[in-house]
Amino acid sequence: MNKKNISPFPDKRLKGDTPLRQAQLVMLRMLKIFDAICIKHGLTYWLDGGTLLGAVRHGGFIPWDDDLDVCMPIDDFEKYKNLSLSEFPYDVYNDTVSFKFLQFLKLRDRFSKRIDEDCDADKTFNSIYMDIFPMKKFPAGRRFFSRLRMLIPPYTPPPIYKGISTSKCIKRIIAHILYYFINYTGLSYIIKLLSLLGAKNCWAYDLSASWHFHFPDKWIFPLTKLKFEDFEAPVPRDWHKVLKCEFGNYMKLPPESARNHHHNQALFPIEPCNHPEALKWEDYH
Repeated sequence: MNKKNISPFPDKRLKGDTPLRQAQLVMLRMLKIFDAICIKHGLTYWLDGGTLLGAVRHGGFIPWDDDLDVCMPIDDFEKYKNLSLSEFPYDVYNDTVSFKFLQFLKLRDRFSKRIDEDCDADKTFNSIYMDIFPMKKFPAGRRFFSRLRMLIPPYTPPPIYKGISTSKCIKRIIAHILYYFINYTGLSYIIKLLSLLGAKNCWAYDLSASWHFHFPDKWIFPLTKLKFEDFEAPVPRDWHKVLKCEFGNYMKLPPESARNHHHNQALFPIEPCNHPEALKWEDYH
């Protein structure tokens, strides 16, 4: 592959002192590329999930985070998805992924490889990436009932009661009772019907039956910007409410034992994966 399209953003991955930091620099560069493309085509996006949390709490990546998440209104997502390959630098590409009924994109780096605990080490497209999720507006009723997700599990709660604390045991028993009561009395259909009520003013992942977080439009727009590493990225207007809804006490650091992400086992920032269009670092640098 020739360098037909070179990004104006220099690749600084080797300035990182660890493979994780090198991977973060790869993702940061991809975010800048993505941002420039969105500005060029008038597309809207904002930082999402742990990436938004990192911007607020750390001014960049959460130090132990190994991915980067953004989201887009579904109309803009479809426009981005259909952009010509000529819009992108030669060393990145978009990969369509389907997961739990959600189709989204990963903007991937061609020079790298990552091995995850839950992925085949030889998976052809397993390179360093940033996630791009479509967001859709849903009725206000969906947000109210999405708050019941902790009380109304979408699956049968685990039946194991040994070896757990009394409080957890009680919660599981209550969850079991609620699960069977709601699903075997027809109440679940009433809840789904009520979730259709209200104006479509809550943003959530584009899942037809999602009980995930739903954020009021006034929390998201108009977007503002926050520092993310050496870059300023768009974020929800009321990022405090978004993070509080999603993470609770989001400024509190988790215990060191929980400071990991995606069950990542290994990152290889300058070793290509098995994708047929992967590139060798040494051939271009």
